[in-house]
Amino acid sequence: MAMNSPTPKVQLLYDLCKSTFTPSGFSSASSQPVHKLCSLLDTFGPADVGLKEESPDDDRGHGFFGLNRICIFCFPTSSVIPLHDHPGMTVFSKVLYGSLHVKAYDWVEPACIKESRQPGYPQVRLARLAVDKVLTAPCSTSVLFPKTGGNLHCFTAITPCAVLDVLAPPYREDIGRRCTYYMDYPYSTFGNGAQISSGKEEEYAWLAETSDWKTTPCLLARSFSLEDGFLEDNTMIEDGFLEDNTMIEDGFLAVDQYGLNIYE
Repeated sequence: MAMNSPTPKVQLLYDLCKSTFTPSGFSSASSQPVHKLCSLLDTFGPADVGLKEESPDDDRGHGFFGLNRICIFCFPTSSVIPLHDHPGMTVFSKVLYGSLHVKAYDWVEPACIKESRQPGYPQVRLARLAVDKVLTAPCSTSVLFPKTGGNLHCFTAITPCAVLDVLAPPYREDIGRRCTYYMDYPYSTFGNGAQISSGKEEEYAWLAETSDWKTTPCLLARSFSLEDGFLEDNTMIEDGFLEDNTMIEDGFLAVDQYGLNIYE
């Protein structure tokens, strides 16, 4: 799949993000910024970000390019980004082409945490299923919020596909926005003693933190994200720049071959 030079629409998106977000998220508590961003993202297609749609038999992995809060994930068929959270973050996701299965949870509040005596099971916390569906392009932009909309999610590529993400604010481990990965277990696994306020048992799951994400068959290659400035002809200017897929000076946010977000 070829990566072409991004179009001016990427610059429009970046400019809107820059005027909308503060370091802690939205500059306004109203819903208007959400609708405005969704309206712009809904108009995006592969060509608007310099991508050519995958052929059905192409299972190569590709990475993403981006700015501080904007990135693109390109998936080969059956690849996965494991279940992970977005602490204090709002995330906009737009499927550019292909079909992607999304499964997402929100934490049950107040927190319901259990210590397990079963070998191999760590501490678990109760979450409720928020999203479990397949998104096929063209489709509307999805939005998750800090406490609603499926803040903990996982992606599975049904076909080759690409997703444009906007994160507000982005991950930053040194101030508490660390990306944590989870395993999910059926409610019945640890259900004794936990009260369900509404819904059925099938709508709930126990989530356990895990560092075993490398067992997940996810392939994301040649990926990078830039921290500030703007993208022009695949070149980052202002706070550092991109040369041969390397961010110079202010560091970069990388996604390794397993899809883990890492600050370097």
